Amino acid sequence: MEENIEDNIDITRHLLEVENEAGQMLEEAEKEADSIVAAARAEAEGEFKRRYADSVAELDAKEEKDRKDILDGHGKLMDEYKQFLLSARKDLAAFNSLLEKLLYA
Repeated sequence: MEENIEDNIDITRHLLEVENEAGQMLEEAEKEADSIVAAARAEAEGEFKRRYADSVAELDAKEEKDRKDILDGHGKLMDEYKQFLLSARKDLAAFNSLLEKLLYA
């Protein structure tokens, strides 16, 4: 019977050791999983920031180009209008006649 008790103690001790090793393995696996997740998160954030910066740069470049095109187009239209006004025939006699009618009628 004494031998049976010692066998039980040895088995129990062995089971506790196995359980302890399993706990350590689980802890190591959790640490490794945490580091993998952290690395993946850092990589994803870096990729997001890179893509975001690329998108912002692309939008800024497009806005700058559009702004330049609009300003150039506006300047061209203004120049054309000025040329139209400068080249328009001026009828001072008719203008003066109109002023006389409007102011002194």
